[in-house]
Parts: sequence; structure tokens; C-alpha cells
Amino acid sequence: MTRRIAHWSLVGLIVACGWVVLTMSLEPATLLRLEHGRYFWTVADITAPVALLRHYPLKYYWFILLNALVYGIFGLGIELVRLNSLRRATAR
Repeated sequence: MTRRIAHWSLVGLIVACGWVVLTMSLEPATLLRLEHGRYFWTVADITAPVALLRHYPLKYYWFILLNALVYGIFGLGIELVRLNSLRRATAR
């Protein structure tokens, strides 16, 4: 179970690194145009829940670590539900 939670955190880390590389590689004018688009923040909020804190400026390394933490907590919840359902299935 801990390995699966670590995999969830690793996925969160990779997704956040992708967002950081994307935003650092784009020109400011292009990035501003994307931010004013309707789908940019929707995709950002779904794939990087830490982006919901857009009113609080974060350094990129905090963004990456917090996103990995959020994915790890989400993975913990998924694994607990999965473990509980497996226990119910074997009890029948």
C-alpha cells in the first residue's frame, strides 16, 4: 500500500514538473493569453489542485512539493477505500 501511495505522489510530482516546465518555457505574452482562456485554469485546477491557491504566490519548488503532497493524500484516500472494499469482498 505504501508503494502505491508513493506512486501517486510521484505522479503528482511529475505533473507539477510538467506545469513548471510549460510555464517557464512559454513567453510571457503567450502565457497571459493562455491564462485568460477558459480552459487553461480548468485543466490546471484538475491536474494540479495546488493551482487553486492562485491568489497566493508560490515558488515553483513549493508548487511541486505541495502538488506531490496533494496527490499522495488523494492516493491514500483511494487506497483506503480500495482496501476497505477488498476486505468486504473477502468477508462474503
